Amino acid sequence: AFRDSRLKHTGLTEYMTNISNGCYANCSELENIEIPESIIAIGDQAFCACRNAKGTIKIPANIQKIGNDAFANCDSITRFELICDGNPELYDYICYNDISLTEIKISDHLTLPSRMFAYCSSLEEININNNLEDRVFFNCTGLKKVISGSKHFGQQAFSGCTNLETVILTNRELTFDTYVFD
Repeated sequence: AFRDSRLKHTGLTEYMTNISNGCYANCSELENIEIPESIIAIGDQAFCACRNAKGTIKIPANIQKIGNDAFANCDSITRFELICDGNPELYDYICYNDISLTEIKISDHLTLPSRMFAYCSSLEEININNNLEDRVFFNCTGLKKVISGSKHFGQQAFSGCTNLETVILTNRELTFDTYVFD
């Protein structure tokens, strides 16, 4: 709909329920990404490469689906928040390569999909209890400390995190796939 446009604001309202695939992709002048509570589905690449959108992405509590690359390459986003009671479908690469992302807050019961935060080089410390699919934090080179109550760590979940100094695992029932911290 607005792909590659010069929009500064999304114009999303409480009357809307879905954001379509690629709807705001490459909107280089978008200043922030505010998602109304009425939104239940965010399509693939909906906000991909909105490089100047700043601040927090707060996902509505009643979300049912977030598509592939929905917020990938949003270079100026600093916080991602997904607090919900349900079990939305979460697809791969949601915040892939969001290089300014410093903070994440996610409901503990959700399983984080493959490469959700891969290449988020400004993440320094995370405290999570989510199960992790493959390469969730792959190549997060700024990551120094992980506190986790997770039960499952997918293949290469923290591979390439070259500055990782401290890992505190608080769950006694753990399963690790291969090369988790390689």
